[in-house]
Amino acid sequence: MLRSNLIKAAFLVTSLSLATPATFAETGTLSREEANVFLALHQGRWIGKVQATIGEAEIKKVDDEALNYLDFEYLESNGFVSMRNYGPRSGGRGFTHYDAEKKIIRSINYGVGGVVTHHEIHPKDGAWFRTSKQILADGSSREFKSTIRFIDNNQTIKIEIRQNGDETEDSTQTNIWRRIQ
Repeated sequence: MLRSNLIKAAFLVTSLSLATPATFAETGTLSREEANVFLALHQGRWIGKVQATIGEAEIKKVDDEALNYLDFEYLESNGFVSMRNYGPRSGGRGFTHYDAEKKIIRSINYGVGGVVTHHEIHPKDGAWFRTSKQILADGSSREFKSTIRFIDNNQTIKIEIRQNGDETEDSTQTNIWRRIQ
């Protein structure tokens, strides 16, 4: 099943000429077909040595980098991606899908310690723009804006994360994920 999904995702990505958001309308919305490109690009296992993932409660307090993994499974027939994140400080599950009413991509991640993060994603300025609202176990929340780029022939994901309302250097982080499967 996983191999079949990998072949389908590879075909979709190849047939769309490794499409980037630059090929889509810059209206802040996208079609289901454009969303499927974004979803298919995630298929597989990724590894990243990152300070923190967006599903962790202590994003700004982490000083060292830890090896983390992301497993994505694109289910084309259902039009969504399931995700599993695991590392020494974090772990979680997530689901990403196309919102046909708003014409954006929506994602929800369930992290360790009761952290839940809601995302909205759309093409912007030749990349994927993500707004995120993270709700902590105590009910407090914070917001982030991220720029997501698929680089190196779609074998690397570069995510630049900025916490809203806080312009200090500590509120910016870049995570690099490399495809290993």
